[in-house]
Amino acid sequence: MESTLEIISIDDCIAIGRRGAGFLIFPENRFVNAYENFLGLKISDQNRMWNYFRRWIASVPVDIFPFCHGFDHTQYSGRYEGCFVFEKGDYRFYGFLSHPDLREPRFYFVSVVHYLRKKSWRTQETILAKITELSRRQDVKETIGRFIEQKRSGV
Repeated sequence: MESTLEIISIDDCIAIGRRGAGFLIFPENRFVNAYENFLGLKISDQNRMWNYFRRWIASVPVDIFPFCHGFDHTQYSGRYEGCFVFEKGDYRFYGFLSHPDLREPRFYFVSVVHYLRKKSWRTQETILAKITELSRRQDVKETIGRFIEQKRSGV
C-alpha cells in the first residue's frame, strides 16, 4: 500500500527565506500526530505556536526566543542532532531539520511530526528515535522536496 504523505505549510516565506516549516501529514502512521493535535489546541495556544514557528522561520536568535531547540552532540551521544522541538508550557511539537533544496543548501526546513504533553524534564529517547527514522525515509524526503519545489515555483 502506498503511503499518503503531504506537507501543510506553516508559513509562506519559503520563496524568499532561508528557513521554512510545515506539518508532515501521514495518515498511515499514528505517531505522526502533530497537525491534528495542533488543531485541537485552544485558539490562543494555536496562535502562540504559530508565533513560535514564525519566529524560528524569521531566524530570531535562540537567546531572545528560547521556545525551541535542537539536540546537539552532547545529548544522547549525538544520535538525534537532526531532531527539533517547539515548546509551550508542557506542549511539545517535535520534528526534524533537513536541507531539502539542492539549489540552496543553506536552506533549513523543519518538518513538525509529533505532539505530546511532556511530563518529565528529559525527552523520551524513543520519540527522538522514531523522528530520526521518519527523517531518513525516502518517501518522506521526496514529499518534502516536492513541497519545496511547489512553493518555490508559486504553486
